[in-house]
Amino acid sequence: MNKNNWVFAFDLDGTLLQRNNKANKYTLDVLKKSKESGNINIVATGRGVAKTLPLLESKAIDHMDYLVCSNGTVIYDVKNQKSITLNSLDKNVFDIMKNIAQEKNLIIAIDTNSVNATSLPNNKLPEWLNDVDIMDMNILNLMSLDELSTLVLHPDTKLTQIAFRNPLKDAINNTELVRTLISNYPSEVYLTNSIYTDVNPKNTSKYNAVKYILDLLNKTNENLISFGDSGNDLELIKNSKIGIAMGNATNDAKSIAKHIISDHNSDTIGKFIQKVLDNKINLD
Repeated sequence: MNKNNWVFAFDLDGTLLQRNNKANKYTLDVLKKSKESGNINIVATGRGVAKTLPLLESKAIDHMDYLVCSNGTVIYDVKNQKSITLNSLDKNVFDIMKNIAQEKNLIIAIDTNSVNATSLPNNKLPEWLNDVDIMDMNILNLMSLDELSTLVLHPDTKLTQIAFRNPLKDAINNTELVRTLISNYPSEVYLTNSIYTDVNPKNTSKYNAVKYILDLLNKTNENLISFGDSGNDLELIKNSKIGIAMGNATNDAKSIAKHIISDHNSDTIGKFIQKVLDNKINLD
């Protein structure tokens, strides 16, 4: 395939971003080269737009054409600085998850069409968070649960994602509890990076949003190369011409990937893309 026909899609946390919350320098250099050759670069993340744009502004990530945020609920066009909200959640889902968060002492965060916000249990960091966890937290717009509720209930608010930060030992059970309790509402539930419960509108996924972009560009899955590491990347990896799992990926991501590369804290993505640009990757 011609080198300027590729669409590259990257998960952020555990994939494109290293532990320092920045992309590898060599990888960024290769992304620049790829974009200048006419290829398209897309971020596909569970983070909301307000938590992703600062990474572009600080050059922690760069050379991106689109940001797929909130697990595919929102698409941000970098060049035109415009967002498209593809779907929204029933606000009753927030009430159910708010009650679970209170009962289980969880951190709850919401993404909306206007703001991202987080509420801590009893307005303080829970004791189950260790020092490393605290450093990794990406908290934006701290609010009380009452303030969060007021924001959600505003008639102009479109709720695009609700997420829990769970203790590792409880994450699977809490995710299944959410899946059960909101089953009457059209939604998608993901366990992400082993600790987050992400809830998005029905038929919303990173892949569906990337497919939306592919259609805009008159391209297909045959043009798509994706990189991921977790449960919310599975559909994207599976439907790509070349789906790649990181070395630190979950077993389910590795099991469906065409290639498994090194872990995210390295230049492995840049090296793989360079091989694609040099036509040194088997496409069959």
